[in-house]
Amino acid sequence: MAAPQAWTVEAVKRRLREAERAATRRPPDPALQAALRWPDLYIREHGTRQYLKAWIWCEAHGESFTQLCRGRAGWSARTGSRRVAEALATIAALLTFAEAAPDGTALAAEGRIGPATPERLVAGGARARRSTHTTQPLRSAGDGGGTGR
Repeated sequence: MAAPQAWTVEAVKRRLREAERAATRRPPDPALQAALRWPDLYIREHGTRQYLKAWIWCEAHGESFTQLCRGRAGWSARTGSRRVAEALATIAALLTFAEAAPDGTALAAEGRIGPATPERLVAGGARARRSTHTTQPLRSAGDGGGTGR
């Protein structure tokens, strides 16, 4: 299955469900195995990762995420749903960025992300901003992190 050029939240959801369902198949599909690592690669906050992984399992196995949350001490279904939505949007954005810049360098111009080429640098002018993608976990505002700017 070829990955979409621009990852949407729906595409991420679909791939995560497929990956969880296929996790027990032999031989495993490498693309789907990679999708199962997305929460650990792209979501830094442990609690959000736990909600996301629980949601993935529920989606793949036809279980109720709300019921699962109610059954766990200290879990809020409302908070879980909010965190899952934020995590899915984050993963979609980072996957789109990674595909646009496989070498780690991208150019954001006119609301789009693409490879930073000399032609785009000249064409983008003042509207273009050069960015560097890293695989370092993201820091959320609540964990003392920041952008360092």
